[in-house]
Amino acid sequence: MISIIVVGRADNHTGDFTGRLLQTAKFNSRALIAAGVEHKFVFVEWNSPAALVGTVAQRYINEIPNSMAYVVGPEWHNHVCDNPNMVIMEFFAKNVALVRCDTPVALCMNADILFGPDTISLLAGWRGCGKTTMYRVLSRKDIKSDKVYEHVDELEDPSIIVKEWKSAPPAFSQGAGDFQMALTSYWQELRGFDETIRWAKIHKDHRMCVQVIKRGGNLVAKASCYHLYHKSSYVNQKSFPTKAPWGPEYNPESWMPYQNPANWGLSQARTADVFGCRLLVPPKVNRIIPALVKKPKPVGR
Repeated sequence: MISIIVVGRADNHTGDFTGRLLQTAKFNSRALIAAGVEHKFVFVEWNSPAALVGTVAQRYINEIPNSMAYVVGPEWHNHVCDNPNMVIMEFFAKNVALVRCDTPVALCMNADILFGPDTISLLAGWRGCGKTTMYRVLSRKDIKSDKVYEHVDELEDPSIIVKEWKSAPPAFSQGAGDFQMALTSYWQELRGFDETIRWAKIHKDHRMCVQVIKRGGNLVAKASCYHLYHKSSYVNQKSFPTKAPWGPEYNPESWMPYQNPANWGLSQARTADVFGCRLLVPPKVNRIIPALVKKPKPVGR
């Protein structure tokens, strides 16, 4: 079985986020069920505004078959974030699910990705995953988002393609956050995505690909995924201000390999069942996020 891990928050932080989240999850759910691929969706809600905590997670598990959700409130975000301009730390959130994952294989992906026919075939072969191999898609096709897609064969229509991105060896790191799959045991051996950089959320997917290489693992890229095009996507930005909500730019291959602490993924946090979701019990002290320093470095470097 595969755990399919996606992340978001309950304020439509990049336009109609909730709409894209549910549209793609329903599409992918139908495709996986039709193909007979054993799976469960794991949604991690991160740092929603206090009045909305848990709302998108509850909607997700109510509308998506074979799903569960973790809810990480603002207190935990404040506890680990070192940039007051950042409202979501998607790779910290993915780590919350990875460290607690109970299926043999885990796929981390962006919340607005549709599986194509060859991606479904790749997922169907999850039992053949190598012990130290991470699987990527070779290309991402941005598609028009002004329609609701119902069936996988609709993705074969070339008129829906806005642009195509291709990933190159050896790291296959272009748009890596769209699709990264490995044995859960390997994710946990690597201790997930980088948590030493707490002032930016960008490039953590790229760094994971480099981490695999640095640790002597393998990267295999095949198949294509489809992304609902939206202008707020990071790859569509033309300027990168210091106060951007994704954090300041940096060389994604600096300070490698990284080493997360033993309590990565907020594994020290207790969970409580609330409205069908697993809430990470908040820390006792609500930390105030410090001002962003001019030349940030990773924690411990």
